[in-house]
Amino acid sequence: MRWALNRFFYNTKKNSLMTAYTMMLKEKYCDTLGVLAEDYPSFYQFRYFYRKTRKLQNFFISRDGLKNYQRNNRPLTGEGVQEFATAVGVGMLDATVCDIYLVNDAGNLVGRPILTACIDAYSSLCCGYSLSWEGSVYSLRGLMLNIITDKMSWCRKFGISIKSEEWDCDMLPATLVTDMGSKYKSENFEQISELGVTVVNLPSYRPELKGSAEKFFNLIQDSYKKHLKGKGVIEPDYQERGAHDYRKDACLTMAEFEKIILHCIIYYNSQRIIENFPYTEAMIDEGVKPYASAIWEWGRSQMGANLITVDPRELILTLLPRTIGKFDRTGLKVNKMGVKSLALDN
Repeated sequence: MRWALNRFFYNTKKNSLMTAYTMMLKEKYCDTLGVLAEDYPSFYQFRYFYRKTRKLQNFFISRDGLKNYQRNNRPLTGEGVQEFATAVGVGMLDATVCDIYLVNDAGNLVGRPILTACIDAYSSLCCGYSLSWEGSVYSLRGLMLNIITDKMSWCRKFGISIKSEEWDCDMLPATLVTDMGSKYKSENFEQISELGVTVVNLPSYRPELKGSAEKFFNLIQDSYKKHLKGKGVIEPDYQERGAHDYRKDACLTMAEFEKIILHCIIYYNSQRIIENFPYTEAMIDEGVKPYASAIWEWGRSQMGANLITVDPRELILTLLPRTIGKFDRTGLKVNKMGVKSLALDN
């Protein structure tokens, strides 16, 4: 029975249990002429053996593949974020395509923007964001610059007035947690480790390890979609046949949409109540409110907070693309091309 299950049931053909039982009788209990022997196990005995010895892990992996098992059927164990984010200073990076179509200043359709964000794993505070048309290493550089920017002056550029305690983040987390995206594994982004930052790449199919970042995008998009219906927002039926073409409704520009995103982030940081946060006695005694900004302010003053002060110019120079050049008799050559003059900034 074990032989029959391994050969006819636990494989990618996905045979039924009855088919595996029939093939077992044909292979093991029939003679050369195909005549069934007098003594053979019944289907109920075969099914009883299967139910007694089955393991769901073997069932899913053998029939659907290891990748499908890790993505859809793998059990979630452990405490996830709390295993490596016990204090402020662990930033989770992620990006998503916004569910809205935008136009340019002339009113022509451009497409859907990409929102990249850094979320503090301990407090769920949005440390910074970047809104761009292309999610490359340049969007990451914009994200890093936004993290260390004074948020009061940044919001003032969009005509938004906030208090310092609502979004008081101008330091870089010492640990950045990312997935296996190509831009996060690029040599260009890894240069940020020269500033003392540790980059941690999570294994594949482990979104729960950066659940704070995944939840952030859901909350932000749910915040603006209900107010922008009929203005280019994509509904769940946009891929169905005969659905409405939401590109025709686009009317917002990138600058207008970024102002909306800023309002959503400010509300997320300073007014959204965080449920089921593991409050300590010290936090209760000091009256820390259940907001991301309040938890961030309390956490950054505690032992274990790991934040780095970085100069914007130093950050830009660190994340610039690099290559190798060689000097010979004719001068400097970079990528097999000669460079006549080289300007050095003293």
